[in-house]
Amino acid sequence: MLQTEFKAAIVGFETTRWEQGRALPGEIFQYLPPRPPQVHQGVFRCTTEELLEFTEKLDFLRTLLQVPGAPNDGLVAAAVRELYRLRQADRSWRGGGGAGADGVVEG
Repeated sequence: MLQTEFKAAIVGFETTRWEQGRALPGEIFQYLPPRPPQVHQGVFRCTTEELLEFTEKLDFLRTLLQVPGAPNDGLVAAAVRELYRLRQADRSWRGGGGAGADGVVEG
């Protein structure tokens, strides 16, 4: 018998702000939310624009490195590779600053 197993890790969340009865995007945080998701809460794939905004900083990689039972190094490498592809190989992207190849810290 074949079996497929799917696991997910929460690496961040976005608050919702309300304006004139409409839900609008709020602030993005790259750590676990204060409350766990509700049982059977819906999960949706992020749009490219949402991923680009979320990955302006790379703090979420710390959470990926702590996922139990996962090949953490490969998981982080795959995430960075995919984000680099989504950013159309933008070599200046450093996830919100940090030391570049020349060792100079920016941001």
